[in-house]
Amino acid sequence: MNRGATVWALLAISLAAASVLGADGLSFKTGPQVHYAGNTAIAVDAAGTGFTVTCTRTQKVCTAWCISSVRQAIPATAHAYALTFDIRADVDWRRPECAGRWTNELRFHDAQGELCATRPLGLEFLKGDFVTFRFCGSVPKGAAALELHLGIDSRPPVLPGESVVVRQAACSFLAKGEQLPPEIVTDLHPPLVRSLFTSPSMDTNLVVRYGFEDASAIDWGSIAVTDAVTRAAMPFVREGDTIVLQPATPWTRGVHRLFVSVRDSCGNAARAHKAFLIGETPKARRVALRDDGIVLLEGRPFYPVGIYGIKPHAFNGNSLDTAIKDLCAAGLNMGHSYQHRWEEEFLTAAARHGMKLWTDGKGALSGAKDEWFLTRGRADPATIAWYIGDDTSMYMTPGELHDRDEACRMLDGTRLTCHADGVAATRVRDNFQDYVKFADAFTPEIYPIDGTRDEACVAEVCRDMARCRADIARYGEPNHPYGLWAILQCFDGKSWRRYPTADEMYAMSFAAVVHGATGMTWFHYAGEIIPDKTRYSGMFRTPADWTCMTNITHRVQELAPILVTRTPSQPCAPKVLAGPATDPLGQPSVTMLMKRTAGTVYVIAVNAAKERVQAALQAGPEATQGEVLWEGRSVTCSDGAFADDFAPFAVHVYRFPLGVHPPFPVTQEK
Repeated sequence: MNRGATVWALLAISLAAASVLGADGLSFKTGPQVHYAGNTAIAVDAAGTGFTVTCTRTQKVCTAWCISSVRQAIPATAHAYALTFDIRADVDWRRPECAGRWTNELRFHDAQGELCATRPLGLEFLKGDFVTFRFCGSVPKGAAALELHLGIDSRPPVLPGESVVVRQAACSFLAKGEQLPPEIVTDLHPPLVRSLFTSPSMDTNLVVRYGFEDASAIDWGSIAVTDAVTRAAMPFVREGDTIVLQPATPWTRGVHRLFVSVRDSCGNAARAHKAFLIGETPKARRVALRDDGIVLLEGRPFYPVGIYGIKPHAFNGNSLDTAIKDLCAAGLNMGHSYQHRWEEEFLTAAARHGMKLWTDGKGALSGAKDEWFLTRGRADPATIAWYIGDDTSMYMTPGELHDRDEACRMLDGTRLTCHADGVAATRVRDNFQDYVKFADAFTPEIYPIDGTRDEACVAEVCRDMARCRADIARYGEPNHPYGLWAILQCFDGKSWRRYPTADEMYAMSFAAVVHGATGMTWFHYAGEIIPDKTRYSGMFRTPADWTCMTNITHRVQELAPILVTRTPSQPCAPKVLAGPATDPLGQPSVTMLMKRTAGTVYVIAVNAAKERVQAALQAGPEATQGEVLWEGRSVTCSDGAFADDFAPFAVHVYRFPLGVHPPFPVTQEK
């Protein structure tokens, strides 16, 4: 919610329902509905098949509204449903912001009236004419009633005098065996232009072919190709669903940059920026992802532990070399600098001390930096990934990220690509899902310590990482690995009101590991103390903050050889014996990750609750006696299970050498 928005509004929303949902038809709740802690009053007056919704703002709040239908009984024989309705608005409904109760979804209730399942409704459409949507699916097990819920939080902002109208809403129930109609989803996205040839290439007669992907149909007459430098038109021929360029003369050596313009049948237009190279492939270190997202450097597994914003400071003697040397000694093995990323001192120091870099990759498309990208950049031994987007969804479309990703591959191809963004995991349409395909690694920005519900900080890490994994599984390319390098908070400033405590940072870091991080970074390095909070501090803010960070990084590095092993099938989830069973977001309070080598089982467990919890955990039938790393104590399994106590935000790492029986020596705290 954008609670800082200042909106005094009288919002009129007219809705008309004309069809039937169940036996009694579709109707919406009448009378007053109060939201936003009483700040938004919604009066619903039904008249025949139509009704009007008027939202009156009583305080300075944002433009949230929502309305729910009366629950409709689901026939006992129903196996599936098909919901249809038309909707129009006076504002573009692009990437609607939904959270909590302000969502577009179907809600299913059991016979006791309890919510048992939800179905998010991805509503996106442009202002103007009515657009038809159809959503289909199976009736959830145990569902006895269905409720249609429509609403938004603060985006799009429906202004005074503007309206949203829904009509011809109907829900059909189908028996088992009946065929569901196809879902109707509007196409708001321009075509995607893909390079269908190999670059770099030494062949001056290279066949340059482009293909097009779109949810509707390509308007082939709209396609134009121009040279991005000379602006001259490039001739081409259509071959099936592709075009092939026909240059008048062979390609010259060097980079060629093109614009490919195209529209689809819905009028969505794209101007893709493309690049390819007639020249040699760089002889830099080969970087790839294993099929489970683990980084491979020349075929060897590598677990990134990185930091943003490396720069000279008084505490490092104003030396980038000293900064990188100290960071490597602290267990960090990857770095990024905003201001100094192309400077020779920065690149040389990274190579000297063995620090890997993720470095600005925009030079693959930007003429201003292409010379550096092609010479020093492609040859840099420290760079393992090109950074192609920061706060991605705020500044570029999925197609633009794709163009950057593809350009890096077409000019280099020996390194990974990565980008960063906040997840917005509470929204039906989060910030990552449209961008999943267009980089090798995603670095989710997880900065939960902002003075609002800070007790949920570890829970937010668990939630955001789970949402990222779900997006990759649902929207990623099949058989394409993706890395997840969590960016965690080690700063305060601006709207983040305080610095995380040592316990919070420690738990957030290991929660990221437990929930699928194939690498991790922190934001950020700077150490200045900022009384007015207009800028960010960093992990050198105080000696205690630096000690806290090095405690985390040394332990992550100690576990790195285990973290890069393949994750086996996991045992049953931990069972809470005492204390809260769920964290502040309603997720399991204690979660765990089991890793296994030839002779040892490791269990990493995190308590996301801010209360004490006792839990029973499974380590496998072969586990007997184990040590709790860095704590100077041991645990004993019975039939592969053991119980342990977790303080608020506690992390325990257990090591069980297989075949070892009591007594078992334990290591002392480091």
